[in-house]
Amino acid sequence: MMPRSITKSELLDSVAASALGRALEPLTMLFKRNAYASLAYENTRILALAFAYLRSEEVAGDYAEFGVATGRTFIEAWRVASGQGEGDRRLFAFDSFEGLPETEGVDATGRFKTGEFSNARGTFEGRMRRSRVPSDRVHIVEGFFDQTLAQPELIPLDQVALAWVDCDLYSSTVPVLDYLTPRLPNGSILLFDDWYCFKGDPEKGEAKACKEWLDRNPDITLVPWRQHNWAGQAFIVRRADPEDAGARQ
Repeated sequence: MMPRSITKSELLDSVAASALGRALEPLTMLFKRNAYASLAYENTRILALAFAYLRSEEVAGDYAEFGVATGRTFIEAWRVASGQGEGDRRLFAFDSFEGLPETEGVDATGRFKTGEFSNARGTFEGRMRRSRVPSDRVHIVEGFFDQTLAQPELIPLDQVALAWVDCDLYSSTVPVLDYLTPRLPNGSILLFDDWYCFKGDPEKGEAKACKEWLDRNPDITLVPWRQHNWAGQAFIVRRADPEDAGARQ
C-alpha cells in the first residue's frame, strides 16, 4: 500500500515542531516583525509626504481615518503631524469596532469576510494612551458608517484636509464618500488604503464606490498623486468651485 502524501500545511507544521524549526523560531519572528515594520514604514512615509504637502499648500482641515482597526496608522498620523508642527489638526477615528459589515453583493466576491478586523474600542483607546496621543485631540465616532455618517450633525467635523479611507468594501466606502463631499477643501488628499484589492477590478470595492461618487459630483476631480504599499492609492481633490459649502481654504 502506497504511503499517503502529506499536505503542505502538514509539512510546515512538522518542520516547525522539529528541533530545527524550534531553533529557527527567533529568526522567523524577526522576519515577521520586519514585514510589519515595512508596512508601517510605508504608511509613515505617505503620511509624512501628505502632511508636508498640506502644510506647503496651506490646506486647512483635520485628519479623518475611516477604519482604524488597532490604531497603528492612526498613531503614525499623530506622530507625523506632531513632528511636522501640524499637531493642531484634530484626528477623527471612525470605526464600528465590530469588524466589517455583512459582505454581500459585489463585496461577496472578494477575500473580505463579515466581522473581519473586529477590534474592541477599549483596545484602540489603550494603544492611544500607551502611545501618548493626547485624548483631547482625538475624536472617536463608533458605529457602522451607514448609520453614524447619516447623522453628520452629531459629528463636530467641518473640514477634512486628509482622509484615510480604509473601508475595504464597496458598501462601506459609499457612505464615507458621501459624508466627505461637502467637507473636502480644494487641494485636500483622499487616500484609499484598499484601492487595488479585488485584483484591481475598477467595478468593485473602493474603486467602484469612488467612480460612482465622482459621477454624482461632477464638480470634483481627483488627481492621481501617489501609490503606497501594494493596494493603496492617494489622490489630490480638485473642486470646480473651491467656495462650495464646507470646501473652504
